[in-house]
Amino acid sequence: MALLPRYNKEDVSYLNLKMKNKNIINNIALPMLCFCDINLHQLKYHLGTYGHCGIGINKQWATDSYGVQPVNYISKDSPVMKDFCN
Repeated sequence: MALLPRYNKEDVSYLNLKMKNKNIINNIALPMLCFCDINLHQLKYHLGTYGHCGIGINKQWATDSYGVQPVNYISKDSPVMKDFCN
């Protein structure tokens, strides 16, 4: 048994990745495996909406042992966005 990621196509045109003044990369496919960051005592409500199976893992263990990376949302005009573009 395994937890297998699926590839998700992501629009990265907002990064304006250019070579010789031409946009060269508008989309990339990233492997993703989704988890919910909820407390175990809230699992009952989550299962009622999203299915009847749940696996609890320690968030710190997942990030330290397997490099799990939380999703980060950024604004297009933020300093973080400028760092990504660079």
